Amino acid sequence: MRAALFVAGLALAAPSIARAEAINLSCSGSYWAPGNPPVNAKIANRGVQVDLESKQVLGLYNTTFPITRITKTDIGFTLPWFFDPGVAGSVGGSLDRITGKLEFTGLRSTIPLVMAFQFVLECRPARPLF
Repeated sequence: MRAALFVAGLALAAPSIARAEAINLSCSGSYWAPGNPPVNAKIANRGVQVDLESKQVLGLYNTTFPITRITKTDIGFTLPWFFDPGVAGSVGGSLDRITGKLEFTGLRSTIPLVMAFQFVLECRPARPLF
């Protein structure tokens, strides 16, 4: 009995990193892509969901990104490049759990390495409408 109470106490005392829950965010910031001319756009109120239970990030492009790193201050997510068949690279980013800064970048593995796009967003918690 005493051991069970100790284990329950550890679970309650564990930092929020161990809690499994989905966090809804509203994110605003900028988008950049190379080109002639380069694209510089403002992003306003983009919905992003971080689901710690299923270890997924949703709301960035039309796919789900697996969470590949969770620390007390940072959540990382990545996928192989999926836009152009036969082109190697990666798409992913990180969310600072303290400041809410989300950086999301696409890199093509060409020589030299090419940044295909970058989002730099500031996120804040948001409640679902229903």
